[in-house]
Amino acid sequence: MIHKSSAGLVADETPEVVRAQAMNLRTHFEAASRLHREVDDSELSSTDPELLRQVAEALGHARACERLVSELSVFSANETVDDINPSDLKYLLVPYLAAELTMRQVDNDHRMDHLRVARAYLEAFIESLARVSLITPAEAADLSNTGSRGVGLGGMAMSREQRIARIKAERAARAQMEALEAKLAVARGRRAAADEDERDDDTDELEREHATHWLHVAKFGAAESLQSIAQELPMLEEVDRLRREDPGFGRDLPAPPTPAQEAAAASGGGQGLQSFHIPHPSRGQAYDTVRTRTRAERAAGPLARAC
Repeated sequence: MIHKSSAGLVADETPEVVRAQAMNLRTHFEAASRLHREVDDSELSSTDPELLRQVAEALGHARACERLVSELSVFSANETVDDINPSDLKYLLVPYLAAELTMRQVDNDHRMDHLRVARAYLEAFIESLARVSLITPAEAADLSNTGSRGVGLGGMAMSREQRIARIKAERAARAQMEALEAKLAVARGRRAAADEDERDDDTDELEREHATHWLHVAKFGAAESLQSIAQELPMLEEVDRLRREDPGFGRDLPAPPTPAQEAAAASGGGQGLQSFHIPHPSRGQAYDTVRTRTRAERAAGPLARAC
C-alpha cells in the first residue's frame, strides 16, 4: 500500500525546505500535545497565571500545526484512514487540540467568541474523522448533536443510556491507547538503537494503532466539550442580549474577580471574593466544573458516573 508522507513536495520548495517544515510540524505538535496534557492534568485553577501561560503557549503551537498541515498538504480529500501515513495520522488531532485550548482561555470580554471558535474546531475535527472513514457519518452526527438533544423524559433516558455506552467505550479506547503508548516508546527505542538493515515495520504499525485509539479518545472529549459549549453559550448570549436592551442591566452587581483575585482566593490568600450573579460569569468556572466531573467519571464505574 502506498502512503502519502507529510513531507510530500510543495510547489516551488526544495526537498530540504519541506523536510525542515515537516520536522517543525512534529516539534510543534509534540509541544502542543504535551502542554495540553499538562494543562488538562493540572490541579491549578483555570485562572492561575502559570496555567494561562501554558494555555497560551500550547495554543500557539496548535495554531502553528494548523498552518503547517495546510501548507504541507498533509491530507488529501479522498484519503481514508488506511491511506494516511502512520506518522501523519496524529495530525488529525490538531483541530481538537486547538478547540480544547481555546476553551481554556478566560477572557470574559471574548468568551462567546472563544466558545464559537472552539465549536467550529470541534465540528471540523469530527467531520474529518468521518471523511477519512474512522467513524461513520451517523456516529459523526451523533457526536456533533450531543449538546442539542431534547430535555424531555424520553430524551433524558436515551441520553443516559448513550452516556453509559460512551463512557465504557471511552475507557476502553483510553486503556488501549495508553498500553500502545508504552509499547511504542519501547519500539522507538529499539529502532533508534538498531542498524538500518535490522529495522522492521512494527513501529509504524504501532504508531498507526496508537494514533487511531488516540483519535477515538479525542472524539469522546470533543462530544463532552460540545455539550459544555451548548450549555454555556446560550446563557452568555442571553446575558449579552439583556445588556444590549438595557445598558443598566447588572450595573449594581459587584464586578467579577480578576484572575489574580481568584488565584489568591483558591490558594487561601486575600480576604475572600464577593459573590456575583449570572451577568458576570466566573472566568473559566464552567470549564473547571466539566473537568472535575470528567475526572470523577474516569475514576468511578460507568453506571455511577452516568447517573
